[in-house]
Amino acid sequence: MFSLLNIPNVILTKYVAFLNRRKIPPAHFTEYKKWLRYFLDFSDKYPVPSDKAQRVRLFVKN
Repeated sequence: MFSLLNIPNVILTKYVAFLNRRKIPPAHFTEYKKWLRYFLDFSDKYPVPSDKAQRVRLFVKN
């Protein structure tokens, strides 16, 4: 079993505000937070380009 990184509070607060602005139903926040944790974990473990779009493409591809 592996452990994902915790989302820092400052990032989580901004992320929840973003989800609210996008009118994502709060009932879906848990799933959105889970995928944010996966992405942060991926970015921490693997060398990825500084280009944000390329980083997301690599994450989705894996």
